[in-house]
Amino acid sequence: PISDLRDKEVVESYGFTLKDILEILITVGRGIEILHTEANIYIGDLNGSNILFDADKNIYFIDFDGMGVDDIAPECCTDGYIDPVSEKNQNITMKDDWYSYAIQAFQYLTLVHPFDGVYSVIEDDMEIFLEIPEKMEQRISLLGNHGIEAPSIAQSWNWMNEELVNVFLDIF
Repeated sequence: PISDLRDKEVVESYGFTLKDILEILITVGRGIEILHTEANIYIGDLNGSNILFDADKNIYFIDFDGMGVDDIAPECCTDGYIDPVSEKNQNITMKDDWYSYAIQAFQYLTLVHPFDGVYSVIEDDMEIFLEIPEKMEQRISLLGNHGIEAPSIAQSWNWMNEELVNVFLDIF
């Protein structure tokens, strides 16, 4: 599964570089685009367990039991990979495939979920630590200037050009 790309040791065991990961992500993006434009299918439950890849970096989408077709919306999705606003409104669309794709792309490039890290707020004189779903709903990502302490496992994203960072920021 493509979720293997979240594990630095596994990535190294494959002999993959950042370029290899980018090539895989580009192929996934092209696959999503083809499903959307040529088949009018959207996945809805697009997560790292539902995308496989092989040594030649070919991509295979699996687990289409919750897919959306035409006006029939997907019925299942994986928390942490779907826009919480869409999930709350029960309005999953093709746009949500791209949201999930962006979550995963960031995760495979940096080894952390874009809404991971330590972030707290003060409520009723108590410090409350927000979890990933709460940060997602409030759009408090690692890329924003929110003062989130990134997990120590995080790979630097300083190599990303401003355009790519802005794309992620627009999504997150």
